[in-house]
Amino acid sequence: MRLRQSQVGPYQSTGCYLSLSAVSRAIAANRYFFYTWCMVACIGLLGFGLRLYCLDCRGFWGDEINSLDGAALGIPAIFTERFGWVGNQTPLYYLILWLTVQPIDPTTTTVLVRLPSVVAGALLPSVVAGALTPLVVYGLGKEMFGRTQGVLAALMLALSAAYLNHSQELRLYAMMVFLTALSAYSLLLAERTGSGKWWGAFALSTIANLANAYIALTVAMSALAPYLLWLLWCLRRQKTGSKDRRPILYTTMSILAVGLASGIMLLDMLHAPRPSPDLSQLSFSGALHSVVELTTWFTRFGISEQLERPLQLILLLIATFGAYKALRTGRAISAYLCGLFVLVPPLILMVLGTTNVVFQRYALFAMPFYFLLISNGLVQAISRKGHASNATLANRAVRTASIAPTAITIAAFVIGAYNYFSPEGHLPLSYRPDFRGASRYLSQQVKERDIIVFVDDPGLGDTISNYYWKGSPPVPAYDARDPRLFSRAVQGDVYWVVSMENLETLAHLSAPDQGWSQVTRFELVDVLREQHSGLSIVDSMDHMVSKLEAISPNFQPASTLRGCVYQARGDTTRAVNAYRAAGIYFPVGDDYLRTAKGFDRLGDHAKAWREAFISKFWQPGNPDVHVWLAEALQREGYNSESRSEAQITGALRNTL
Repeated sequence: MRLRQSQVGPYQSTGCYLSLSAVSRAIAANRYFFYTWCMVACIGLLGFGLRLYCLDCRGFWGDEINSLDGAALGIPAIFTERFGWVGNQTPLYYLILWLTVQPIDPTTTTVLVRLPSVVAGALLPSVVAGALTPLVVYGLGKEMFGRTQGVLAALMLALSAAYLNHSQELRLYAMMVFLTALSAYSLLLAERTGSGKWWGAFALSTIANLANAYIALTVAMSALAPYLLWLLWCLRRQKTGSKDRRPILYTTMSILAVGLASGIMLLDMLHAPRPSPDLSQLSFSGALHSVVELTTWFTRFGISEQLERPLQLILLLIATFGAYKALRTGRAISAYLCGLFVLVPPLILMVLGTTNVVFQRYALFAMPFYFLLISNGLVQAISRKGHASNATLANRAVRTASIAPTAITIAAFVIGAYNYFSPEGHLPLSYRPDFRGASRYLSQQVKERDIIVFVDDPGLGDTISNYYWKGSPPVPAYDARDPRLFSRAVQGDVYWVVSMENLETLAHLSAPDQGWSQVTRFELVDVLREQHSGLSIVDSMDHMVSKLEAISPNFQPASTLRGCVYQARGDTTRAVNAYRAAGIYFPVGDDYLRTAKGFDRLGDHAKAWREAFISKFWQPGNPDVHVWLAEALQREGYNSESRSEAQITGALRNTL
């Protein structure tokens, strides 16, 4: 049958031509679809390759050792015997980690235990989560704004230096980003299609996220909850006469399942003591600062601050423009959901931070939604200039100028990824002192009569190195805050293992004019050899503290070490004054002290000692730390040191 002339035009009068035209359009559409998915697949492979590259180049850092120690408690204990910071993570997290440490000793290679951050899935190790997340973000962007925005956001996430950093550690953050993005993607598809499969995927991914991390409950669910409440409100307003009640049933059941899981995780989380927030410290300016700092943290590139800070603020403006354009172009729901994930988490962290220590990485899961807003802003800026019918030189120049922000943005992310892997640019993006290399060197270098002393900031070196030594150091090794150190006679050389967050202090301390017989440098860790000179260890420590005080007069850890020297010499008053002057480095000392008591209860006294010294590092003026030390020293026969700790305790309590 022929179509009317007015429908097909003067030269298109056959139905055959219409069929060929339809086929041509279908081929063109399929070609676009094919090219898009080729780009997405390449982005996924790029993300996977970047996360596998140099995965074992750096050893474990303090939080990773804590996770390994928690998993080492074994299957019964991680469900029933969690204490201190061990209780800060869920049983599922420790169970996955426990499974990954079984095949290969983590002191031999870090690859397997870090792999769950590189891939994704309940029992798959973190590199895969980091690699699959860009693919999910593409789908999320396609549902929210369009394919182009999805591709751009996926590329930014694959190249993100901040996300690369957390995709190459055995912590839970990369997995939380993946599960949060998957949960939001499933929710959008479920809402659009009404399919029970997608509602089931939403419930499963959200529950897995809650089971993987407590902060998914306190921070991520706080962002998602308003959207879910809005969905329930929409259900209430739907017509009751609809024959197909399945979409309503699927929605209700999945949201109820998520609510039930949230309640269970909340009860489990409340087993660990946590101080209540102090709402009197909140302010509008503080809230605005919290949002700006989180979003700029998402876009770190390891370049000079004079360039990075303006670029971060420009990207924040582009994201704001992207949200505005979404509201103007009928994408209000997408803007609403992205806005919740970008704005709510920093506000929640601000509230929790009034009485708790919080870090920006707790809200890492919001990064994909911020990148989606940036991508929408960039695409909208281009499309606004893309409808000019007159292709004059001026119009082409305007269009080229509109593309420039996108090119600069992608270039910045490429530079960030490059800097993350380069020795020079890595430090501003990731702080991981090389205690693995230092511990191997010491195992080969030290002699029988030598001793090893860790003088580091923060005081985690003893714990990390002992993990690599499997609890058996080559010679006696002490944390510099350990009272037992000062009762030891020096018969050989002293190897000071020094690590400082302040690199200038570290460089000055290791300089040739400081008189060390040998200086061996590792990444962010220096081993300083002091030849046997007949000095007592108290005098040697006195000299070390004097050098630190001369280099940095207000150096907080030096005040704690000075207090240790005074205490070893029996000067209780000065010791207490030094401990009080040091103040609170981080208000997490109680958490580490509870962990020390937990390990002590399990009979692992070596770990208990190390946790107590970290607690002393964080809060040297806390009387409870000295109470624990006094009791532990007495049990091990250090009676004089125990009496000294008891005197310190009494003096601290009298001065509170």
